[in-house]
Amino acid sequence: MNFSKIIKKLGTVLDADIENAGGICGIEIDGISVILQDCGDLVLLRADLGALPEENREMLLTAILEANYLYQVTGGCTLAIDADTDHLCIQRYDFNERLNSPDDIALMIQKFIYACKVWMSMLDDANKLNPEERMADNENSRFNFGMMP
Repeated sequence: MNFSKIIKKLGTVLDADIENAGGICGIEIDGISVILQDCGDLVLLRADLGALPEENREMLLTAILEANYLYQVTGGCTLAIDADTDHLCIQRYDFNERLNSPDDIALMIQKFIYACKVWMSMLDDANKLNPEERMADNENSRFNFGMMP
């Protein structure tokens, strides 16, 4: 299936008119702006999750590197830092051939949005926690949430 057909089916899933502007389109789901991009046999989903904090930065960067290892804690996504904005970004590729039905497309989007929400929450936690709170709340920290679906 090609990108245009995938976007058309996504529009059906979301009950929205989605414009394919030369292989790139944007949608907003649950307040998260997602860019979809045609990459030949692949669809790229990407989103900007927000600014990296100055405080707790090393802890967050370590968590990001650990999460990226074998995609264990990213739901199949990759986390990266945009050097121009110093923002945490997330991206995921999916093969077009795996996106045959509206259900396949909906599942891809759901997994991506879930990963976005988890990592936006991590950014929020990193921005709020001071070292004393981290030590006291270590067992309940979102940095220890484990594997994603």
